[in-house]
Amino acid sequence: MSPLKVETGPMFSKKTDSLIDRIEDLEFAGDQSGVDFLVFNHRIDTRYGDNVIGSHNGRHHEAIGVATARQLLDHVTSEDEFGRDIRPEFYQLLHIFIDEAQFFDPELPTVLEYLDDLYLEFNGIGLDIHVAGLDTDFARRPFGPMPALMAKAIEVNKHTAICSVIPNGDGKHCKEPAVYTQRLIDGEPPKYDDPIVLVGAKDSYTVRCRHHHIVHNKPEPK
Repeated sequence: MSPLKVETGPMFSKKTDSLIDRIEDLEFAGDQSGVDFLVFNHRIDTRYGDNVIGSHNGRHHEAIGVATARQLLDHVTSEDEFGRDIRPEFYQLLHIFIDEAQFFDPELPTVLEYLDDLYLEFNGIGLDIHVAGLDTDFARRPFGPMPALMAKAIEVNKHTAICSVIPNGDGKHCKEPAVYTQRLIDGEPPKYDDPIVLVGAKDSYTVRCRHHHIVHNKPEPK
């Protein structure tokens, strides 16, 4: 598979900012070299509006909202009785960006590999694919297709934030690296068997280090 790069880690760790940085670099280069790219986001994520990726720092970029990996594939290719072909409007496509990859179905890694193979046969280059998503859910379980994407990637950037807990009541944060997303409902940590997907931002989530991350009723190993 051609270069697949994954930006992962908890919420508020600037994963999407990394995608937007690269997109903006390509937009600048596009005036000179004619690069072409597509940006996708999972349709469930409408925190910053429809058809947009957004960071918690207020940065945004237009995106194509899709609900499944197959919809992403259908956007770039068409299918008939002879098989799949790249749509003519995407013959010059070189880069694909995908945000909130954890929400996609398990088919996403296979679809991306298939697309890359299709372009490799078509232009001898393949695709440069950048993916961002949470590596674990609120209960520290591997999230969606992210483990498979990280296994296929040539580069995985594990982002961290700063733990949000103020342990001593003195106004000073813990300052340990926050590696987990902490869900809070009315200020209380969740139970292990709560629904995995609850789309939100600072009203429902924060970030914490391993020491301060809390999940109630987590089962013990058998």
